[in-house]
Amino acid sequence: MTMNTFDKLFTIHQKPLAIRITAGYPLIDDTLPLIKSLQDNGVKMVEISLPFSDPLAEGALLQESSLIALRNGMSTNVLFSQLENMRKHNVSIAIVLTAYINPIMQYGIEHFVCKCQQTGVSAVVIPDMPFDLYMSQYKGLFETHNVGFAPLIASQCGDERIRYIDSNCNSFLYVVSAHDSNSMPHDDMTHQELFYKRLASLGLKSTAFAGFNVSTPEEYKLACQYTNGAIVDTAFVRHIAQHGTSQQSIADFVSHYRL
Repeated sequence: MTMNTFDKLFTIHQKPLAIRITAGYPLIDDTLPLIKSLQDNGVKMVEISLPFSDPLAEGALLQESSLIALRNGMSTNVLFSQLENMRKHNVSIAIVLTAYINPIMQYGIEHFVCKCQQTGVSAVVIPDMPFDLYMSQYKGLFETHNVGFAPLIASQCGDERIRYIDSNCNSFLYVVSAHDSNSMPHDDMTHQELFYKRLASLGLKSTAFAGFNVSTPEEYKLACQYTNGAIVDTAFVRHIAQHGTSQQSIADFVSHYRL
């Protein structure tokens, strides 16, 4: 899925809702059923987190879900085997895979990108890969295999740096909505809104999804005022931990995020 496909997603579905899940959580075989249930309930993009033993960019709840998934037996190989027939099971929404650089390198980055292409993964987020490293060593690999690389944009980035990343983006900008990922208090909306407004004023070419610290319906709606959409993360993990993964449970959750 190239930038053009993401453009089409945003054109057809104004402010599409995206949900983040942890592969293999709460149970090892829940990944594909969760994707299908979310699609059935109107979600247009699912971000799948590949579990890692040291997910430094995540809040406590997402770290816990990652450790549980690892204990369940989730791995890079298992995830790709679950996704290999995804498109044959009528999954048509955008799928974004988030993974840390260590397990990707252990798997082999070229092999990883090839498997993303083969399984229908639209784009990859690598939180601990510097954008300059991507540009100098891996941009050609991703583009050859028609797999997007979604760079993170944080408030610490200056305008010139943001414009540089935007000009070299082949998927979408992943907007980090707080200084310290999911750890920022939810009532600190002023910093988030100022950052969103600054991004909106730059006239960027790429579509932008807000994520990290987008949990409540209010945070989701705030993000959607200034960006193309938002990825709900911690709240969904908490919801399925408490209420399960039934169709009714998923429908109840998604209903709170309708614009």
